[in-house]
Amino acid sequence: MESLLKEINAVLGVQGSFVCYPDGSLAAKAVPSHISDEQLNLVARIAAQTFQALEVSRRRTDEADLVFEQGRLVLKNLRNGILVILCARTISVPLLNLTVTPISKRLAAELKPPKETVVAAPPVAAPPVEAPPPPTPRVAAGTAATTVYTELEQETRQILEAARQAQVTLRVLNSAAIWMSCPNYRHLLLPPDKKFLEFVTAPIHRDQLVNLFEGLGYQGNYTFNALHADSQQHYVHSQRGVSVDVFLNVFKVNHRLDLSAMLTRPMIPKEALLLARLQYVEIEPYMLGEIGVLLLEFDWKSDTAAVATIVQTCAEDWGWYKTVTLNLEKVTHFAQSNLPAAESKRVIELCDWLAQQINNAPKTLRWQMRAQLGDGVRWYDTPPVRYPSTLDALRHVGFQIFSRGRSA
Repeated sequence: MESLLKEINAVLGVQGSFVCYPDGSLAAKAVPSHISDEQLNLVARIAAQTFQALEVSRRRTDEADLVFEQGRLVLKNLRNGILVILCARTISVPLLNLTVTPISKRLAAELKPPKETVVAAPPVAAPPVEAPPPPTPRVAAGTAATTVYTELEQETRQILEAARQAQVTLRVLNSAAIWMSCPNYRHLLLPPDKKFLEFVTAPIHRDQLVNLFEGLGYQGNYTFNALHADSQQHYVHSQRGVSVDVFLNVFKVNHRLDLSAMLTRPMIPKEALLLARLQYVEIEPYMLGEIGVLLLEFDWKSDTAAVATIVQTCAEDWGWYKTVTLNLEKVTHFAQSNLPAAESKRVIELCDWLAQQINNAPKTLRWQMRAQLGDGVRWYDTPPVRYPSTLDALRHVGFQIFSRGRSA
């Protein structure tokens, strides 16, 4: 493996390279003598944590390029490990990739764990066939979901109270908002995959958010917040395991939902909560459950204004229409498998009814022109990557390496 790294080092502008496993342990290295093993191990661990965090957040990436005043770190995700290349700041990355890409494939092959030899077990008598046990009825929520949502509600109320005292307008969205707004059917919710809170605020409060959340023990994602200061901010409470996104006026993941006119209300209205959940292209099962609970909790057929908001959103934008109608179908399938019979029937009927309202509404000229392109062209936006805080640590240790390299 060292010979492959030396081929990379032969590229003009490359100062050294090494490979580490997903756990951060070194696999091979070819670096200058002034770089200690302690520094390499630190870079390897942080690089591994960075890619793991991106994988967990469903933001898979193949490479990262960190530029410093005196150099740069180029990271390549080998899936079974990570290739880290120490380069001059002015190196041409496209030219570097001409050499690195084929070598990366060879490095990835060498990193694959050896296949275990399977030894055939001696034949044994087959056990008597028993009748399968009767299927266990699925409990939709249970203790796990109640515990998680209760913790989210407690954290939400603490944040909202701190915001009130600081005179910062915050309105809660999605999981916590649905749990708090749907007391009659929230027992049907599934536990979310992580503790995540989302709020919306007005841009005038942007500069107050840092003090607000840091006062509550949260740490801001410096890189992300610097890049998206005018639209979104991200905070993490490592001890409580809670992540927070704060959107400024517009809630945007895969589509744009302007909530500025709703910030004067005590809570975000149900139609906006429903659209906020229906806008996800890659939607999780627990989100489908939240949509089902929203549909069950309220009398949608009597609230023509709320339904008109949803219908109008889909009639003006074909992308919204495509995602919402697809998700209504997914909610239907989810209800069939995960909800009790009576609730499942009602959710399915409401999904069909709402889809019919959307389909029957007259569409704008812009909608009709975009519909001609169909789904052959991507109809949704991709959310910005929330680079983990480990990336900031990687920048810090990279700065130390290149600074020491210059003075050596």
